[in-house]
Amino acid sequence: MKQRKRTSGRPVKLKRGSSFDVLIAIIAVLTSAAFLYSLFSFKVIPTKWVMLIMLGLSLVLLILAFLSIVRTKRWISVVKRFLLLLIAIATSVGTLFVWRLKDSIYQIGNSTTTEIAYVLVKADSDIQKQSELSQKSVLYHDGTDADIGKKVQEALNKEVANIRYEKNESYLDMSEALLAAQCDAIIVPQSQYNYLTRKNENLSASVRILSEITYTKEHTSSGNIDITEKPFVVFVSGMDEAGELNTDLHSDVNILMLVNPITNEMKMINIPRDSYLPNPALEYGNDKLTHTGMYGVENTLQTIENLFQVDIDYYVKINFSSLIEIVDTLDGINVDVQITFCEQDENRSFAQEDLICLNAGPQELNGKQALAYARHRDSYVDQDLSRNKAQVDIVKGIVKKILSPSGITKVDTLLGNVSDYVMTNFSGDEISAFAASELEDGEAWTISSLTISDRTFDSRINASAPDLGPLDVYLFSKEDVAEVREAIDSFIDPQKLSDFSFDLDDLHGKTYEKLKNNGVVYDVDAQYPH
Repeated sequence: MKQRKRTSGRPVKLKRGSSFDVLIAIIAVLTSAAFLYSLFSFKVIPTKWVMLIMLGLSLVLLILAFLSIVRTKRWISVVKRFLLLLIAIATSVGTLFVWRLKDSIYQIGNSTTTEIAYVLVKADSDIQKQSELSQKSVLYHDGTDADIGKKVQEALNKEVANIRYEKNESYLDMSEALLAAQCDAIIVPQSQYNYLTRKNENLSASVRILSEITYTKEHTSSGNIDITEKPFVVFVSGMDEAGELNTDLHSDVNILMLVNPITNEMKMINIPRDSYLPNPALEYGNDKLTHTGMYGVENTLQTIENLFQVDIDYYVKINFSSLIEIVDTLDGINVDVQITFCEQDENRSFAQEDLICLNAGPQELNGKQALAYARHRDSYVDQDLSRNKAQVDIVKGIVKKILSPSGITKVDTLLGNVSDYVMTNFSGDEISAFAASELEDGEAWTISSLTISDRTFDSRINASAPDLGPLDVYLFSKEDVAEVREAIDSFIDPQKLSDFSFDLDDLHGKTYEKLKNNGVVYDVDAQYPH
């Protein structure tokens, strides 16, 4: 008889996997692949973290796959199936979470608003409908609102052919030309129409709105800055009024944020809401800074750029009435309250039971308390300037909380609702890149502030509301402007500080010359005698 050859070791006994085992294994692999793809495409989670997650998942799946083809004890099979199901569920939820977060970021970073413009004709004009504008002369603004004129033209051209468009750089001149029958119609944004009719009470009776054009305005950044590698400037405009963000209202909070992602430093410069400055939207007539917000956040931004001769890279427009939601989502913020006071609640109720009272000193504020502190001014000697400091402290508190370990865990919830009360021209890619850089860096930020404190007040006529008579305003001095410009230059480009110089009689450089050539004198001494 032939003897069987002895073999060394026992052969591995394979088992026939059940269809259920195969199914859950395939699902786990597919959901894991989708999860990893979402992490890679999101570009917020640092690559090294994603690689570690991928390595860990791969090892677990390989071990579970091996256990699926070999005979094991029953309890091991049960554990294996449980782990596969757990991986499938966890990676599915993770994928949904990542895509939701990505969608929220891109929704914030691709802000659009709906704007309205009017086509005006004389009240006694023979033109009765939009189609009759063919071969007619229509004036449009080719200055700061050139993009509005073009958008309205695009809308009109879809309905009417052969309109004769003519450029003009002054809405006031356009309205006078219309009344003098020097043109057949003019294109005017709703905000400018309101201004013109306030300035000239007879205008509304002398003109007629032929048609109302609705257009979409995109708020996008230039994309010329790598905000993970270079310092940049952000303008924060806050509305302390009820209303949608796409509604142009007073800009009550005006903060320049200087951000250096290399040194992890941030400096905030608060600009008084009652600053008396030339309003670009109103032919550079002198106006309160807060009023410039009625003509769009870009108009307020341009006003500040003209004053300090600084290029503002981005803006963030927030509704301070929604401060409650922001702070409460973050589970409160830490603020050093300047004074002991009581203030009305978010509904502006002065009923005793509704008052919100705080004691002076460092403390954690909830949403209602933060809003009360941001609004309060009656207890201060200088009122608005001290309230400005309080608002800066609140913004600092929010930023610090978001950048803290506990704050990061709240980002998903915050972003899920933030589009309702934040509008910005940061792109989704820029927000993602900055977040990824911060997660990888992990270093704490140093946040400081600068408050303009050279307190000079007066009463002046405001271009946006001349009928109200003289209003209380803040007058800038040369020293104010010089201090802010030096702070900006030294922060954005420290190398320039040793060569920092400018003519105090011409603080505004090219902007001054441009405005001077247009007949607008923009001089600190002339506009704001100290």
